[in-house]
Amino acid sequence: MIRIEIQPLSLKPIPPDFPSLGDGPMAYLELFRQGKTISQTVSVLLEQGRLVRFTQMFDLVQLLYKKNLIQNPMFKSFFDKLEAHAKPAPKAHLLSALFKKEKPDEYLTRHPFFRSQPPVITSLFCKHAEVIEAKPGTFLCQKGHLERDLFFMIDGEAGIYRHAENGQGRKLIGFFGKDAVIGEVGFFMGEIRTADVVVTKAAKIVAVRYDEDAFGRTMDKDLAKNMQMRLRVVHALAKSPFLKSIPEEAMSSLIFSGKLRDVKEFDVLCKEGEQGDSCFVVISGSVSVAKGPKTINVLGPGEAFGEIALFFTQGVRTATVMAQRETTVLEIKAKDFYGLLSENLLLAAEFEKLALARSEKLKQSA
Repeated sequence: MIRIEIQPLSLKPIPPDFPSLGDGPMAYLELFRQGKTISQTVSVLLEQGRLVRFTQMFDLVQLLYKKNLIQNPMFKSFFDKLEAHAKPAPKAHLLSALFKKEKPDEYLTRHPFFRSQPPVITSLFCKHAEVIEAKPGTFLCQKGHLERDLFFMIDGEAGIYRHAENGQGRKLIGFFGKDAVIGEVGFFMGEIRTADVVVTKAAKIVAVRYDEDAFGRTMDKDLAKNMQMRLRVVHALAKSPFLKSIPEEAMSSLIFSGKLRDVKEFDVLCKEGEQGDSCFVVISGSVSVAKGPKTINVLGPGEAFGEIALFFTQGVRTATVMAQRETTVLEIKAKDFYGLLSENLLLAAEFEKLALARSEKLKQSA
């Protein structure tokens, strides 16, 4: 998998006619010139208490690439792939007849998804699983389809694509690599696919075929408590008005980076004007949002808050958020949040755009 975020840029000398940069991009450029990777640059800026604008960082890296100033060939491969996959989607190559006669047990028993599950759950999944060797161009998920397969990536790479609104193209917004879990909402909740997931580098994958009799009965009866909570989190994230533009196939990273927190009625999660280092997604229950004495919104399952402070206001909360009743939230600490985003610059830029849109809407409603 191409991971430019952990690769030094290895810049050529910046020419005198290079476009002028603002303070933020200039700070990024200076750290790149010192040999810092994208991930390291984010870490350094956070330690300095500075905001990171991922859209600006992505635009800068893309500009350096277009000006032929990056010597590391990984960046050329990455942007060439972006351009190639922005074209209209090819005809789907689906997974029929790609299954190998290889036991999936050794892969699934070691996978992080099953580490805390009882043997009965792991055995059930293994019983309905097969190992796939998929060629580039193979579709694992297709937008608008209702297949309920679940995929565990062993090695290789798959790209996540969002379709253009006019239907004439698609946009690559991220990659799946080793240990990725793909298609959870479709498998467990029966939701239609929200994006294309296409193999971009020859991959070995464990595919679990959904069986209503087997999985439906077990999910109702014997499923471990922490997996039940995980599914509640997956469902809430998939329904999130804030996150709905991020394909559900990209949600696993968010789940693994957060911590579930139970709060009581009237507990304050954010206080206007104070510093905060977390963002939240409501999993169950509800919270009220107030600016000054005025309640401006009520948020329920799937809705997010706190991300504006992490992106735009140096951690200063723009509103007070209080639990209306017993509520469960997924709390993602700033360090973990930025750590996640620093490893996927494409996804980070998408999150930032969503947060900006929410910030503008909040200002209008105040």
